[in-house]
Amino acid sequence: MWMEVRAMAKLGRNETCRCGSRRKVKHCCGQQRGPSPDDLAWQRLHEKARKFAPILRDYGELEIDQLLEAVIQLPVQHLGLQIRLPRIAPPELEQLRTRIYDDAYDLVDAVQHAAAAIDGPHTRFALATAAAELCRDNQIDLEELAIIAVDLARPTSLFLCASLIAATAVHLGRCPTPAGLLLAAS
Repeated sequence: MWMEVRAMAKLGRNETCRCGSRRKVKHCCGQQRGPSPDDLAWQRLHEKARKFAPILRDYGELEIDQLLEAVIQLPVQHLGLQIRLPRIAPPELEQLRTRIYDDAYDLVDAVQHAAAAIDGPHTRFALATAAAELCRDNQIDLEELAIIAVDLARPTSLFLCASLIAATAVHLGRCPTPAGLLLAAS
C-alpha cells in the first residue's frame, strides 16, 4: 500500500486557525498564553522565600551562618530532603559519583557542575515543599524551614548542593540512610 505524502505549509500568524474558531492563529492556538511552567515554579519558590524571610529578620549574620550550617546537614537525616537523582545521569553527575566513591576530599567543583546539570525550579520547589512537610510534622524547626526556603530561592543554593551530595552518597552506599541502612553500591 502506497500512501500519498503531502507537504503542509506552516500556518502564518494572520491566517484563520485550523481549530474552527474562525479567529486568526495569533489570537487562537498559535498564541502561547501565560507564564511557562518553569516561570510558575520560580514564582512559587520566591513566594515561599518572601513568606519565610521575615522569620529571620532579627537574626544576626553569625546566627544565620550557624543555622545554614545546621540546615545543610538535614539531607543526611531526612530522605525527603534529598534530590531525586535522574535515572540517566548526566556526565557531571557521574563525575560527582566517582569523586564521592573514591572518597575525594575536594568535591566543590564536581558538586557545582553536577548541581548545575540537574538544577531547576521544579527540583528546588520539590525540596522546599518536602521541608515544609517536615516542619508541619515537627521534624524540623520553622527557622530551619525559613533558611531552606530563602537559600533555595537564591541563584546558587548551598542546600541544593548538600542535598545532592547526600543523595549521591546514599545511592553509592557511602552514607547510611536516616534509618541507618547502608545501601549496596550500584
